[in-house]
Amino acid sequence: MEYLDIVDEQGNRTGEVLDRKTAHDLNKLHWEITIFVVNGKGQILLEKRSMNKRYSPGKWAPLAGHVDSGEEIDDAALREAKEELGLGLQSTDLVVMEKGLLRKCEEDSRISRYYYTICEKGADSFVIQQGELSGVRWFDIDEVIKMAQSDDNPTSIHADRVYLLERLKKI
Repeated sequence: MEYLDIVDEQGNRTGEVLDRKTAHDLNKLHWEITIFVVNGKGQILLEKRSMNKRYSPGKWAPLAGHVDSGEEIDDAALREAKEELGLGLQSTDLVVMEKGLLRKCEEDSRISRYYYTICEKGADSFVIQQGELSGVRWFDIDEVIKMAQSDDNPTSIHADRVYLLERLKKI
């Protein structure tokens, strides 16, 4: 069972620890990480989320995951990259884009640290986490921006986070 540290709006641990399902059921704030995997062709790698996921099933999403109880945020990013895509990254491979963006909503409230990393592997070279993902694909960043801003958004990227994708175009 996966346990999460509950945090306040500044991202500080409150001392409360809950299993992931309960934290989500109670809509408690917790840390998550997102890593934008980009290449030199102006593309971003998105994962096709499994249909059995609680949030955004079947949608295209960047690499993301929870920070386990007691785990450092940067360590969680490295762990998630290895688990989901088979990427053996070092902390020097990750560039922090946003240290802690708060998202409070009716469900799935969280604080997220956003990173990017550069990777030139072909989509078929990733070792994806079965059960979590059904595939990966490189997309042009402009295409992802259009998808995120569309009414029938096929991604998990919210329109208010498009500015992060705009910043990736300048890398």
